[in-house]
Amino acid sequence: MFDLDFSNTDASSLLRLAQSKLASDLADWERAIWLLVSQLSDYKISTFVISTSGSTGAPKTIQHSREAIVASAEMTCNYFNLQKGDKALLCLPVDKIGGMMMVVRAFVRGLVLTCQKPNSNPLSHFERMPDFRLAAFTPMQLALCSSEYEHFRKTDHLQNLILGGGTINYSLLSVLKKMDNPVYQTFGMTETVSHIAMRRLNGAHPENYYRLLDGITIRTDGRQRLIINAPFLNVFDLVTNDMVRIINSTEFEWLGRFDNIINTGGIKVYPEFIEAKIADIMAVPFFVGAVPDEILGEKIVLVVQLPALSREEMEEIKMRINELEKHFRPKSVLTYESFAMTETGKINRTTTLLKQPQATYLLN
Repeated sequence: MFDLDFSNTDASSLLRLAQSKLASDLADWERAIWLLVSQLSDYKISTFVISTSGSTGAPKTIQHSREAIVASAEMTCNYFNLQKGDKALLCLPVDKIGGMMMVVRAFVRGLVLTCQKPNSNPLSHFERMPDFRLAAFTPMQLALCSSEYEHFRKTDHLQNLILGGGTINYSLLSVLKKMDNPVYQTFGMTETVSHIAMRRLNGAHPENYYRLLDGITIRTDGRQRLIINAPFLNVFDLVTNDMVRIINSTEFEWLGRFDNIINTGGIKVYPEFIEAKIADIMAVPFFVGAVPDEILGEKIVLVVQLPALSREEMEEIKMRINELEKHFRPKSVLTYESFAMTETGKINRTTTLLKQPQATYLLN
């Protein structure tokens, strides 16, 4: 762990410091940070290459201009009213947009950035926790921090926390209710230079809808897929695979992924909608998917990462499933010892369902 003080260091000094660090023996995660610092400090470099997580298609590398990443950083810094000398925490890998933009924000606004090796519990290494004006976690990192009281108490020092890169389940939402400082779920992707919308998850008035940041406009196509425009980020008519319902000019509701839609008996079903309805009773990783069916075309199934289910677990699942409207109800439960995962750590639904399940339980 080390601090990067951008508050009183000019670009030429930063470049010399970064070059000297890169000439020494560094761990891979440190080298990646110093390489990014050297690129930011060298104004002859006008474009930055970053890998996508596949939000709008297959994973790929794309380029962003210096002007775009700076504009995105300014947008977030203004939203949280960050000032020169404020402290921020970096605990995400900088080869993906979430970690990269934490460094860019610190560089642009003159923050003091505490850099930590990415790990599942970012607060476990602090003996005395400083106050951070901004930190970015994945939902899994926050869930693991909250699993131990001593670590969960340290979240009081995160004055603004943004969550991205994963699903917020109901058990995590119950944890967030116990946190006093604001926690926001972000919406964005590599193609939009980090997030373009946020919704607050806790406090007296948690938000049901995402709220667009300044300068972002959206619409949907005929399939209800989100289309994003942000000229200052060089984003023009970006068609995503996210299905949304636009509430007004500044708010929208996320419904699910276009590539996950299930067509069962001619009815289109968003699996993410069903997942949200049953998440509070699921103690293990799960998702809702579909398998081929001669009559329905696709049959909805509940897929659970567990070799087998007890009678009590099955009864609880049946009870919750029966509360859903008929066409939303999974027809069976498939269990797997492990799920296939993508390169970015997300469940690969399609590949998982191609494997033979450990067991199959009929629900009706």
